[in-house]
Amino acid sequence: MNVLIVEDNADDFLRIKKILCAEEEQDLPEVEQSYHLVRATSREEAENLLLQRPNFFGLGILDIRLDEGDPNNQDGLLVARRILKSRKASFPVVMVTNHYDVEEYALEAEKMGIDLRYFLNKDSLRRNPTVFLKRVDDAVDNFGIREMSAVEYVAFKDRKVGIRGDRNNEYRFFGRDQILYLTTFEQTKTRIKMTDGTTFESSYNLGHFAPKIRSNFYNFLRIDQSYLINIELIKSIEGETLTFMNDEHIRLSRAALKRLRREHLII
Repeated sequence: MNVLIVEDNADDFLRIKKILCAEEEQDLPEVEQSYHLVRATSREEAENLLLQRPNFFGLGILDIRLDEGDPNNQDGLLVARRILKSRKASFPVVMVTNHYDVEEYALEAEKMGIDLRYFLNKDSLRRNPTVFLKRVDDAVDNFGIREMSAVEYVAFKDRKVGIRGDRNNEYRFFGRDQILYLTTFEQTKTRIKMTDGTTFESSYNLGHFAPKIRSNFYNFLRIDQSYLINIELIKSIEGETLTFMNDEHIRLSRAALKRLRREHLII
């Protein structure tokens, strides 16, 4: 997953990098790594990256105060607002700050729709990196998903969702049990693999689809940078091979295996 890190402090950036980028993944191809980090040290630099690389990022981790000399600085929140207000390329954000006790920061983040569980003290990077990593997982999984009652959820189970393909006016509708997985190809496109063996391709990237699919179908999980899978249709996992109920299979990256363990899908 491509991650925008907006952090002016080099030491804090390295702490985030150490948590997200495990040592055992350093020699893996980029596509198999859990996270690919792109750093910006200022609001201007971050906004230029968003302009130059639309539909590229799947997650943002943002410091709030990017100028420690200015006690009123809120540049990180301004970047977060731009990300979340984007009509074409919004993505989940996690806010980190040394100024966790500044109530106005938390209130402003909450107004933008950032749940306070994704508003973290930088001390957590040092004291409990596992909690930080879990918050990152949760932010990606729950982005765009509204809370529903049990009755609403049952009613949702039979709905279908239209996905636009490469041709602007072409939509195909799918139910929750018709899709095995969605995967990245050619870096910025997505291929949807169906249970009947057919495929459907879109010019949108996987980050565009992940929150939209999961807001309708809770049985999907983004396991790494390349795959969003239907966990209800998994038949078996043997070594690095995941096999679905129709005997279709994919190769799991180390990042994907770690994610499945964190979600207790592998015990």
